[in-house]
Amino acid sequence: MCRSRASYKLIFKIILACCVALIYLQFQLLSSADRNRLVHTLQFKSDEYIPEIVDWKRACNASKYAEQPDLQNYDFETKKAGYLNVLLWENISGFSVNSFLTQPLFPRQPSKFLVAPSAFVKIKKAYYGQWIVGYLHVDITGEYRFALSSDDSSEFWISTDERAENVRRVAQVGDGYAPGWTSLGQHAKYVNQVSDQIILQKCKKYFIQVVHKQAVGDGFVAVSWNRAGSQSFHIITGAYLLPLMRMSKHLLTFIPPVGEQFKSLNAAFKMQRENKLSLESPAEYIDTQRLDRTLIQSAIGTCPLQKLRPVRNSTPNITQGSQQLITDVYPGPWAYKIKDKSNDNTFLKALQGKRAGILSKKKAKAVVRKFMTLMEERNPRRFQLESINAVEHKKYHNLRDVYLVDLTLKDNTRQIKPRSASYVYKSWVEDSLCVPDELDWNENVLVQVIVIVAKAEHGKWAISLIDNIEDIYRRTANNNIQVTIVHYGPKVLDVEGVLSATSLPRHIFIPRTEAFSFAKAIQEALDAIVHEKTISLLVDPYVKLPLDIFDQTRKHCFQGKMVFSPLAFYLVPGASPGEPEGLWDHRGLAALGMYKEDWRRLLTTAGQYDDSEGNWTIFEHRVESIIEVQRMKVNGLFVMSEEELVPLDDRYKNIPHGSYLS
Repeated sequence: MCRSRASYKLIFKIILACCVALIYLQFQLLSSADRNRLVHTLQFKSDEYIPEIVDWKRACNASKYAEQPDLQNYDFETKKAGYLNVLLWENISGFSVNSFLTQPLFPRQPSKFLVAPSAFVKIKKAYYGQWIVGYLHVDITGEYRFALSSDDSSEFWISTDERAENVRRVAQVGDGYAPGWTSLGQHAKYVNQVSDQIILQKCKKYFIQVVHKQAVGDGFVAVSWNRAGSQSFHIITGAYLLPLMRMSKHLLTFIPPVGEQFKSLNAAFKMQRENKLSLESPAEYIDTQRLDRTLIQSAIGTCPLQKLRPVRNSTPNITQGSQQLITDVYPGPWAYKIKDKSNDNTFLKALQGKRAGILSKKKAKAVVRKFMTLMEERNPRRFQLESINAVEHKKYHNLRDVYLVDLTLKDNTRQIKPRSASYVYKSWVEDSLCVPDELDWNENVLVQVIVIVAKAEHGKWAISLIDNIEDIYRRTANNNIQVTIVHYGPKVLDVEGVLSATSLPRHIFIPRTEAFSFAKAIQEALDAIVHEKTISLLVDPYVKLPLDIFDQTRKHCFQGKMVFSPLAFYLVPGASPGEPEGLWDHRGLAALGMYKEDWRRLLTTAGQYDDSEGNWTIFEHRVESIIEVQRMKVNGLFVMSEEELVPLDDRYKNIPHGSYLS
């Protein structure tokens, strides 16, 4: 009886082994498309995909690929499968793609460099973003469709050729600003997940990129395609992929490598930086000819420049921030997400209010209406109001308010649209305006940006800031700017090399080996400028500057009369300018601009204080005691956080401020 049972078990094992062998044989005999379809149906993991093999040497002229410098190591003889480059950024919050694309360290400073053997990438962690780049090539000319699935949001882009600048988005999960997510292979949840038919040519390279943002939990992204002649979607395997770059070590210096072999890489960087700037600064930059000041003076009338005393806060304790009221602005700053769970500072809480620092539309239009009425009386039917760029208001004693009226006009005589941006006094008791003498800002004055790298961790943020300034320069074509970096200690990152490689018209790198001194660093930067009539704008390396920062600085700096201290928005750990979340600063020291002579006067009077630790509360108080400080909320001026991303409930317990300006 026992022998009979043993025989049955043996027969069962033999039959089972035969079935397994038969299934395996049948699987191997399937076409590559059918194999992928089966794997996709069973939802196997990426490392369980059976790679396809394409004889590219036979399908194409291999020399055509081998002649490409960036692909010269591609192994056609062994038909080695390709891969995609994965650039990963960790510790970033947000759910949408745009929250990732506007990160200050994107696209040049990823946390890690990885590779993907297929168009399916799964990473077991939360709060990250990845940029996946490479080439796609096909062995059959025909119509292709692409489908995207991911957790959370993602986008798939493909170029019309191998050049990154010709890329276009063809599929997405979410819509850029709004987040989305799907299961693996779920292609019908969103209307834009599947692309239209795209004709691809045999043996032609196409630049592709995937942008993926993951928030809570593990994430993945998968690009599937419906190949020519196929009836279903399956994930793109490495057989049809090529890397954009093979040597990530060139990126570790944070300098875009030069040479023909890195042309595509540099083009991809440039494309993403231009896209990033458009997301961060959607408004058009005002670059029109200014109206002749004499026309405004003759129409509005002039009055002597007075020594005005700004109205101050009722609580003048300097530890609460500025004693002066901030300037109200129309239109007001963007609606950032503000949440404060711990700070009991009354002034700081008031600053976070929805109306704080915002000039009412009614008051702004009343001043503009009076301004245009006076212009019409002096110049009948010549000028029309085209748009209100900004109206700023600050209340003073002496029964006067001061407005900055920034308009775009239509000149019917000359058929142009000039810009009128002038300060005007408005009396409290009379409905009258006048243009103060000696308060005309110079739109062409040189602005020197001073960045002090005092610690090793400042290096990566200084590099990000250099990119930020270069992007502004490219968009605005404003040549009257200069960047000065004062670098203390060892060069952990090649900040000097990055600065030298930029297209900025003027830049200076000053290395220092002695102990850090804030005042001495500023003095070194000032001495590096030969022009006396220069505005020097000191900025924290953690800052992200808006598109119009130099225009704003010029409008609010007058030698011996006024300095500019814009209020920045301090982001909580992991937040980005694309999804801003944090608190408005109440001290105005993320950036501080004034004429060179005013800086020298300030440094002379503040030189007695110990500044080795960057303690500048006394310095701030000294600024207000000797000169008027113009403070206002500025759109797009952010201070990034170096802190690690923490659970959501704890993120507002401590908003970390900048480095040496705190």
